[in-house]
This record gives sequence, structure tokens and C-alpha cells, in this order.
Amino acid sequence: MPDASGFLIAFSLGLFSTLHCWGMCGGIITALSLGLPAEIRDSRGGLLLFAGAFNLGRVASYTLAGLVAGTAGGLITLGRTGAGLVILQWIAGLVLIFAGLRLAGWAGGIAFLERAGQLVWRRLQPLGRALLPADRAWKALFMGMVWGGLPCGLVYSALLFAMASGGSLTGVGIMLAFGLGTLPGMITAGFVGGRFRHWLHKPYLRQAAGIILIAAGVLVPLLHLPAVHDHADRHDHQVHSH
Repeated sequence: MPDASGFLIAFSLGLFSTLHCWGMCGGIITALSLGLPAEIRDSRGGLLLFAGAFNLGRVASYTLAGLVAGTAGGLITLGRTGAGLVILQWIAGLVLIFAGLRLAGWAGGIAFLERAGQLVWRRLQPLGRALLPADRAWKALFMGMVWGGLPCGLVYSALLFAMASGGSLTGVGIMLAFGLGTLPGMITAGFVGGRFRHWLHKPYLRQAAGIILIAAGVLVPLLHLPAVHDHADRHDHQVHSH
């Protein structure tokens, strides 16, 4: 899935995740900002530096995870060939559908992934506590990297989407696009706190975003089937020519 559509879908997934994650991640950023020295907390530039460092670390952790997921997907598909690629494309579509259902509030969807992620998060939590108070930019940076491991079904769905890309670089690109999509909401959270939280939780807004993700989940495997078949035909032709 190296074309622009995969990156656009990943960016949209990150953008829509604000509707799901604002309460948790936005509250965390707000709480951390309250622990800053008064001269930084009362300065818009200081808060922007803090929020930027935190989110840079968070996006960096997503990108690194995308490298791992994309590499694993490449090994499974053996260079984007065969049935493994088709299976991963359908898995990617199903994951987007589950993410859309969860975002819209119509089903638990991918909550089981969040429960599985708790095992990793228990190991990361002590690292985060050691960085408190995050009163320096470098602490905020590393705190963001740790917080990138916070159990979140939408992050895990993006990782499965990156795995289905079947390559290391595309896995990196997809998770980078996802991380960039999360930035508007997460950076804003540090400044507006809970003032817009009620508005973002409007059911119709979450349902509209959920429908878009569900539609993308249906289209992803269908759009890439011709490319898979073309690749398989070229492979068969090469085999027969030898």
C-alpha cells in the first residue's frame, strides 16, 4: 500500500482519533502543563514549546513502531507477493471497520487490542513516572515517547494498517502520517483544556467520522486487489519464462 491513498487514510485516522482520545490524552497534556514552572505555564510560547516537545516524542514513538510493523509485514508478504499480501490487505480493511465502529460508539470494536496493550503499558509506566515533573523540554520529549505506548485501539489499528503496507518505509510513512494527523487536536488540548471536549463528543460528529473510516475499510482491500493480481501475473510470467 505504498500509494498516497494509504497515507491519506492513516492521516485521517489520526485526525479522527481526536474524537476518541481527547478526553484521555488531552487531559494528560493539561495535567502535565499544570506541573510546569509558572514562568513557562503563563507563557504561550513556553506552553507551545512544551506541547511541541511532548508531541514530537509521541509521533517519534509511533514512527518507530511503524518501522517494526512494516518490517514484520514485509516478512509476512515476502516482498509484497502472494496470498500473505491479500490477507493483510483484508485485515487492514477489517481493522479500519472496527475502528470506525468503535469511534461511532456502535460496538466495542478493537477494545481487545487495548486490553492486550496493557501488558506493555505496565512496563512503560515506571519510565514515565521517573520523568515527573516534566518541567524541561527534554523531559517532555521523552515523556511523549513513553506516552506513545499508551494502550489505544486506534493507534493499534494504525499499526496493523502499517503492517499491511508490506514494507519498512511504507510502515514508517503510514505511522508518521497517523501521528501528524493527531497533532492538531493534541497540541490544541494543551491550550484549551476541556473547553471543547463536550463539543467533540457530540454523537453525530463521532458517527460521521466512524462512517468515513468504515467506508475506507471496505474500499482498501478492493482498491488494491488489481495491483495484487498484476503482481502475481508478473511473478507467474517470470517463473514460466525460466
